[in-house]
Amino acid sequence: MSAGGGAPVHRGWAARAPAGALPRPALDSDAAQAAGRRMAMPALLSLEPLFASPLLRFGVPDAEGLNAMLLAEVSAMRAASPGIARSNRQGWHSATDLFERTEPGCALLRRHVLDAARQAALALAPDLDLAAIAVQGEAWVNVNGPGAFNVPHEHPGWTFSGCYYVAMPETAEARGGAIEFLDTRMGVAAFGLAGSDTFSGKVACRPAPGEMLIFPCWLKHWVYPHDAAAERVTIAFNLRCVPRRRQGGSGGGATAEVRAADRPS
Repeated sequence: MSAGGGAPVHRGWAARAPAGALPRPALDSDAAQAAGRRMAMPALLSLEPLFASPLLRFGVPDAEGLNAMLLAEVSAMRAASPGIARSNRQGWHSATDLFERTEPGCALLRRHVLDAARQAALALAPDLDLAAIAVQGEAWVNVNGPGAFNVPHEHPGWTFSGCYYVAMPETAEARGGAIEFLDTRMGVAAFGLAGSDTFSGKVACRPAPGEMLIFPCWLKHWVYPHDAAAERVTIAFNLRCVPRRRQGGSGGGATAEVRAADRPS
């Protein structure tokens, strides 16, 4: 899913250097090899993923039963509320209180999200003391019918963002209803390497029902227009990892479970 690599790198000196310009030395060892000399190659000491944008993908167990419960619960929510507008264009967006709801499907998904968040935290920070961390969060439902999509956005003020896929119907277009992540750095694709996501400006995927994505909250993303008659149903969430509070003998402070979060200022 990488972008093209741009113009080919010119081998050897510049073919038509401007008058007075210094010639550019070759970056290969053709001249040395032609002279019969062998050159030692540099040894790769390490490869560090600086400023990485990790995308963690999870499979939720017994997803078919969970999704059936969630679809029924979402249907009841839609009957009781007209929804709200956020990044969605058309479609239906619930309130962000899903982690506070007590329906069986919502409660089970909340536990799965917490388990996945703990795995994500340890995958990215292996020495993290989970006992010292409380996880706050919010979650909401997105229902996209034909033509509905979500504009590019990110979720500032959190640690992780993510999405659980409840229903992902087959679409006519390969990217119909796909989520696409956008690289906001400048000049990334200039003279990049074809086949390497390091130089790609965008990466898209279409997770299957029962899959969950978790990624850094600052990673910009959007959703392609949905082009199937059946609805695309997902549950998005934000998570914040904060130090657990200690309040002497007056109480326990933040819990270890995902709970409704204080809104960031």
